[in-house]
Amino acid sequence: MATTDQNKEVRNIVIVGKTGNGKSSTGNSILGLVSPRKNAPSLPNEGFRTGTGPSGVTRTSQMKQATTNGQIINVIDTPGLFDSDMMPDQVSEEIVKCMQMAKEGIHAFVGVVSTWNRFSEEEANAFREIVEDCKHRIVLFDNLTNDAETKKKQRMDLLSLVNQVVAKNNGQPYTNEYFERINQVEVILCDAEPLPIQARALRAPKIPAKVKDAVKKEAKDTLVDIKNEIRGQIIHEAVEGIKSTGCRCAIL
Repeated sequence: MATTDQNKEVRNIVIVGKTGNGKSSTGNSILGLVSPRKNAPSLPNEGFRTGTGPSGVTRTSQMKQATTNGQIINVIDTPGLFDSDMMPDQVSEEIVKCMQMAKEGIHAFVGVVSTWNRFSEEEANAFREIVEDCKHRIVLFDNLTNDAETKKKQRMDLLSLVNQVVAKNNGQPYTNEYFERINQVEVILCDAEPLPIQARALRAPKIPAKVKDAVKKEAKDTLVDIKNEIRGQIIHEAVEGIKSTGCRCAIL
């Protein structure tokens, strides 16, 4: 179970969905924060920048934090990872960024679907399947409401579902081998606690700078390898999907 030095539980929530579905606004609703004013710099206590229209505002993954009922809530807002114009390189880059920000692991993925959009039959069927797979865990958010009680209720409803998922997973967040490898790389690149094998070398005052530089280069190369592995998995899954549907297209 992830905690901080203040002994507060941490919940890392990643928001996903198509561009223009209101991911950033939903993130602000979960955190109880407001979007920065248009054309104004973002302040630490403000939420994600939002906008209207299909082009979207979020260009790269970002994280904002708030404390609710003694829990530290980290919400990671992502660009439209499911958009048809997102290339595998971009998707793998954003996946790694999410892992770098959610160091303890991911406690919940929140898929955002806008009720303003029309669904094709294929999209509606896919949505029904997702809802069933998620055990009908749905929360309706009104991101335009100014009613404080409504805002609080929908936020607490969502966090209650997140805590239920965490409880079913014995208090453990979602992680995989990539999280461990990325955390090891981050430790080296940040000059914090290095990997056990290199710990003495990096902390010894007489170790040449070239050695440290070589270790950091190796860490950066590992990060590139991870991105390439994830990219390869994305392409493989896309190809398998194309084969199963009989479609033909090019993956760049």
